Amino acid sequence: MALYDVYIINVLDSEEQVAKAAALLAAKFRLTPEQAQNLQNKKRAIIKRAVDEATAKKLEAAIVDCGLQAELVDDSIVVELELADNLPQANGESKHASSDSAGKHDTADNIYQAPAAPVGKQVFCRQCGSQMPVEQRVCINCGATMATGTGRSKVVAGFLAFFLGGFGVHRFYLGQWWGIFYIPFYFIFFLSSFISLVEAIYFWACSKERWDEKYGDKPASSGLVIALIAIIPIIAVVGILAAIALPAYQDYTIRAKVAGSLAEARAWQVAVEETAVSSNFVPNSNLDAGINLKATSPHLNSIKVVEGGEIELLFNPFTANQESHSITLTPQFNTRNGKIFSASWDCRGGSLPNMYRPVACRKN
Repeated sequence: MALYDVYIINVLDSEEQVAKAAALLAAKFRLTPEQAQNLQNKKRAIIKRAVDEATAKKLEAAIVDCGLQAELVDDSIVVELELADNLPQANGESKHASSDSAGKHDTADNIYQAPAAPVGKQVFCRQCGSQMPVEQRVCINCGATMATGTGRSKVVAGFLAFFLGGFGVHRFYLGQWWGIFYIPFYFIFFLSSFISLVEAIYFWACSKERWDEKYGDKPASSGLVIALIAIIPIIAVVGILAAIALPAYQDYTIRAKVAGSLAEARAWQVAVEETAVSSNFVPNSNLDAGINLKATSPHLNSIKVVEGGEIELLFNPFTANQESHSITLTPQFNTRNGKIFSASWDCRGGSLPNMYRPVACRKN
């Protein structure tokens, strides 16, 4: 298994940066302030010898977090150099071994030489041109934010704003949780839809430089954000359909209750007709009509014969916030030679709204 030596490469210039890096080194590697400062005083200093690759990578990441650069050197290369320095030299050259070895170590301390082992992918700052590890998020020289290649597309953001912007989907795509506030405004005269149309035009017209400055370095979308983008439009559509369907269903159920109550009132109509035809007298009450019945429907408060043979159906409230309403059945008696022989009924009377009445009983 390959072992590595881990070196710190000091590329900091200002005293403030050096002091900050020294404090971070002392905290991360449990060093005294003096030890951390001594490491900072060297351009290239070893911090760990002969560690496995996983440990070396962790140390490299910790060094980068301190604002420094790290170099991983294969330990076998260093061992081979040391062995070569200790071999006896032929032809009287052994006396130069120590000086050659010193020269090699001096070369090893030269920060401008090619690294002896891969040190990871490097990138350049777009502002000042400084080289740094690809994991570095902020330039240690000029402080500019480094792009990670996970930026958002302004074309995609524009299309999401144009087609689904009323629900704030484009804001979720841009990593902005407050897109959820678009949803309530969608149901207030579609305000969020008009706003998102303007945003879509702005996204498409925005220059690449300005777009990258704002949205060019966003973290990758999490599964939760993707799920929200997919679910929110579905929830909104279901909500719209429910807002339309539930009142319509409620009206339908009330009309069904009214129709059932009118069917029950048919017994009162027959009694009034028979009394009027047989006695040529228009009953003015249940007693006059010989009716000894009570309403059995749970939706009816009462059914009674009133003045002129009219039949009044008084309903219980259909919902908690409704008042009681009524339907009045008015008879039109047909006579021949002054004698009643039949009756027809008009069911348009009473206070019940048209939306709950059968078509034949609706007021003009």
